[in-house]
Amino acid sequence: MNNQGDGSAEKLVSIVIPGHNYGHFISETLNSVLNQTYTNWECIVVDNGSSDNTIDVVKSFIEIDDRFRVFSISQNTTSATRNFGISKSQGSFLLFLDSDDQIAPAKLAESMKLFDEFPETDLVYSPSKYYNDGEPGILRDKMNPGSHDLLRGYHGNSLPLLEKMVHSNLFTICAPIIRTKKVKAIGGFNDSLNWVEDWDFYIRLLASACEVRYCSSDDSSCLIRVHNRSLSKKNLNMMEQSVDVRKNLERVLKKLPGISSKMELILKNSQEIKFLHRSLYEQYLNHDQIKACRHLWRFFHIDGNVRLLVKGLLGLPGRNNVFS
Repeated sequence: MNNQGDGSAEKLVSIVIPGHNYGHFISETLNSVLNQTYTNWECIVVDNGSSDNTIDVVKSFIEIDDRFRVFSISQNTTSATRNFGISKSQGSFLLFLDSDDQIAPAKLAESMKLFDEFPETDLVYSPSKYYNDGEPGILRDKMNPGSHDLLRGYHGNSLPLLEKMVHSNLFTICAPIIRTKKVKAIGGFNDSLNWVEDWDFYIRLLASACEVRYCSSDDSSCLIRVHNRSLSKKNLNMMEQSVDVRKNLERVLKKLPGISSKMELILKNSQEIKFLHRSLYEQYLNHDQIKACRHLWRFFHIDGNVRLLVKGLLGLPGRNNVFS
């Protein structure tokens, strides 16, 4: 058994990996951790009720390096799984990594250099690259051409970034390394969320006034695997929980002073919530009348169009889309 860490708790990076039936991918993920040029890390894998060989794969890494640890929990949300990993971590810094992705060999080293050079920094983030499963050598900046742009090149206080978070999430889950005390100060992840939980997490983290720095080196990149299971996340569950995240964003914006164009941002966010309710109404119309009615009602509460509401309610039995 081999432990290559330098023993400095102040510089220890805790890498938290939730795992659920990704035994066929996780060895690549763990190898990317093992290959880090920065050696003072621990890697905590939390198996979330897997029925495959995930735990066996992780144990094979523990046999060669005791910086790896594995825990098992009953199947829970991704957020609760990450929070469990946080509770077991010992490092002063946290990196969240999914069990089907990887990090470039200098991810930790290049990021920690910036923490050393700028000690007031709370979060260092690096580039994210996407690749199709089976084609790791062909990297691109977006999951697909229609995807939004991720944040690049920003240094400074995190509060102005909340304006951009109204439009979309700015980070992949593994892009930042964060001081553990900042993560714990906001209570970690929202246990109830299994989808878009990273967006909610980063909204609350940025609202806590972090000092942010960008690590531009490609050698510090996150490598995001695109495969059928990851693409399937774009479903009704994701849309439903996006409503919850946006409602939380509205509460965050209302509480914070010093945000330019606050009312315009709140209005923009409200319109996005309205659009989500409309989309969910249309998605549910043909197979779940109760949920379709619920989202039509919530759309009305924002839009206020009584005539549209009545027309939509009368059209529910015949599955007539009020927006068509």
